Amino acid sequence: MLKPEQQIINLLTTSQNILITFSRSWTGDSVPSALALFLFLKNLDKNVEIIVDLSNQSQTFSFLPGYSEIKSSDESWRSFIITLSLDNALISKLNYKIIDDKVNFYITTKNGNCSAKDISSSYSDYKYDVAVVLNTPDLESLGSVYTGNIDFFFKTPIINIDCHPNNESFGQINFVDLTAVSTCETLHTIIQSHENNKINKEIATCLLAGMISETRSFKTSNITPKSLSVASQLMSYGAKLDEIVNKLYKSRNINILKLWGRVLAGLSSNTAGNLVWSSLKLSDFVETQANPVDLNEVVAELIINTPEAKVVFIFYEISENGEVVCEVLAYSTRNIDLLKLIDRFSPVGDSNLARFKTKTSIEETQQDVLSHVEARLPALLY
Repeated sequence: MLKPEQQIINLLTTSQNILITFSRSWTGDSVPSALALFLFLKNLDKNVEIIVDLSNQSQTFSFLPGYSEIKSSDESWRSFIITLSLDNALISKLNYKIIDDKVNFYITTKNGNCSAKDISSSYSDYKYDVAVVLNTPDLESLGSVYTGNIDFFFKTPIINIDCHPNNESFGQINFVDLTAVSTCETLHTIIQSHENNKINKEIATCLLAGMISETRSFKTSNITPKSLSVASQLMSYGAKLDEIVNKLYKSRNINILKLWGRVLAGLSSNTAGNLVWSSLKLSDFVETQANPVDLNEVVAELIINTPEAKVVFIFYEISENGEVVCEVLAYSTRNIDLLKLIDRFSPVGDSNLARFKTKTSIEETQQDVLSHVEARLPALLY
């Protein structure tokens, strides 16, 4: 029996129209792995698109080649077909006009007339032969890409590539490598199994960027000799290490740094130190000219620089429909199922990074969430 990586290569090789997508939370190395696969398939002369939910779009990896190819789904993935039988007449002229949100088709016939019984409708096949889902625990985590196209994901072969233990193996082909430090490392194994091994410097740069991001520049505890070997190979292919490190860690926007400073100034922890949190008022975003999406990086940095911390919460105010509401960003280490920990609050995201909103004030929300988490966290630590 073929290994999963070879099954994936075989399916991608025999498919011509390929969809790449990933979680709406834009966590981890979703973007660089998607871009690496996109570039690889383009080199194989495939028709490939990256379609994702843009509601939490991050610009962290905007420096990578192909980033501008990431799009939202703004059109149907199959065509609606209107069929006119020509048994009773031939067409001499056909045009259409849009009137009051309706399309009128004007058909001029010869040698007879058409009637309603000559007209039927149907749908074409979907425009994609296969879907590749990267770094995503389940299909629901795709957000609008899934909810707007459920039938597509039910009828189309799915290749599921990940490295996290909470993955639900929802694909027809599942390659979830729990020994890999990132989905990019998993993807590298797949590409390497291709007979021509078409890794150029652009693909190598994307793969290495994902590995560096996921390991915080190889500082996490799950680094393996294989990870370091893969990174070395990618650099030999021309991966731009200096550019990656500079873009990810040495060129922070001053407004983001100001926001981070306010997060750090308000940092608190429980007695054990495994629960860390901070809070921000709406005025903090106004005064620093930063955005909530900029908080993703700071919570990841907190996890790395406070080894005893297992869960980080950022409570912050946002303006929504003219009202100030509280949103919560939560981040956990790899071995804690965050969604299970905070399931009472109906979070959106995955097991390591999630968000949710509350209808109570930031002070009440913080007190409620922290007491709930402190009570449940010990049972999830192992």
